[in-house]
Amino acid sequence: MKLNLRSVFFLTVTTLTAVFALMCLIGRILAWYAPNHEQGINEYLASHGMQVEGIAIRWSGLNPVVQLDKFEATGVLAEDIQLELDVFLSLWRNQFSLSNLSASHVQIELDLNERERSSSGLNSAAVGLGALNVLLDSQNLDVRFTSATSANGIAQTIKGTLQSRTVGAQKDVLIDLDLESDCEECGLVVRYSRRRSSFLFPEVIESLRVVAHEFEWVPHAWNAPYLQVVTLDGDLDLKLRNGLGRGWSSFQVQTGIEQSSSATLEGNLSINLIKDEIHAVLENASFTNGPVGAEIPNVNITSLGTPRLSHVWVDRVDNATLVSLIKGFGDSLHPAIAWIGGLHLEGEVRNLQFRHDSDDLTVLAEVVDLRTLPYSALPGVQVSQLTVLGRNRDFLLLPTPSEMAVEFPNWFEQSKSFSQMDGSVLVAFEKNHIGVRVVVNRATYMDDSIVGRFGFSADP
Repeated sequence: MKLNLRSVFFLTVTTLTAVFALMCLIGRILAWYAPNHEQGINEYLASHGMQVEGIAIRWSGLNPVVQLDKFEATGVLAEDIQLELDVFLSLWRNQFSLSNLSASHVQIELDLNERERSSSGLNSAAVGLGALNVLLDSQNLDVRFTSATSANGIAQTIKGTLQSRTVGAQKDVLIDLDLESDCEECGLVVRYSRRRSSFLFPEVIESLRVVAHEFEWVPHAWNAPYLQVVTLDGDLDLKLRNGLGRGWSSFQVQTGIEQSSSATLEGNLSINLIKDEIHAVLENASFTNGPVGAEIPNVNITSLGTPRLSHVWVDRVDNATLVSLIKGFGDSLHPAIAWIGGLHLEGEVRNLQFRHDSDDLTVLAEVVDLRTLPYSALPGVQVSQLTVLGRNRDFLLLPTPSEMAVEFPNWFEQSKSFSQMDGSVLVAFEKNHIGVRVVVNRATYMDDSIVGRFGFSADP
């Protein structure tokens, strides 16, 4: 029996070795002829929207090394590429694993106009994240790139360097982003380190450091036309051991050019990480908008699960501070910002919650002592308590049965007061339009009972 098992073992090892040697031999033969078939390779790649120039293949031990003078795909242009595939690691992981990757320059152009978004765009994003994961898993990486992002007729260009080094059980990643400006020190630097320890108790120790200095972000170029240009200064430091850890961050976000008219948000962020869960608290935050300033209550943030579910909530905040924040960082030319500013909201928001997943953004809040002024075709309202339920661009307002005062300056000279008001208001926002539908289940006006429903729409 021992002899038979030994024979089977040696036969298996010999067969696998022979098959692997044959595959390497075939690979070397194909590599020899690959440059002569560049046209045929490009004909195949053209169906996937890609093209290459100057193909050369050599071998480094058992690993094939592919060299390209140029690589082109939709929105991507790379030059002087050298890619080394780790054969054993790729077989072990059942996916492509790179040993080394370098490129003298990579040009990335993204057009994020909303009219061009589609499900294919989401698929492309997923493919892009998968490609980034492969890059970061490579042992050694050295890529210099330029990213040009455009939307709504506005563009932003960012230059950067992506480097990764693996020595034994330690891996270090560096991402350095620079802006096209006269400020040499302005930019954002990300440093990530991971090392494995097998002494007594195996563990993985990770650290992440992000430092930003006057890093300017142009939201319009990233299809966020409702925000102003912001400048970020901050320092984030995270340390983890076996997926458990904590970190902190100090930050300052500023909009506007002139100090007298700029809006500034600053504060501290404490972070706790438990495997794939993130728990954070924004503390000691303050906000100034020109000469007006306000303290911001603690903001709690959690993010967990796959797909990612994020939850943000605040115990209470007054409407004046909330409106000042929105107006300070929002683009005054955007219709939604104009509506919020024109209504002059007063009162206090309690238990304000935001939930966001891959598909929806939902809002839940209780508003106390709400008062708004008439704006455009929208009426002014005064109510003691109101529940707000929102999903994406639709909001359902549920006033607690009580007295309500409504002002319709376009229809009536004086405000109208209703008692025992019970009903709902559905507000739907579109790009340049707002629709309102009111349902009155029960109300009393001058001793008369009212039941009914009506709706109207308004432009900014």
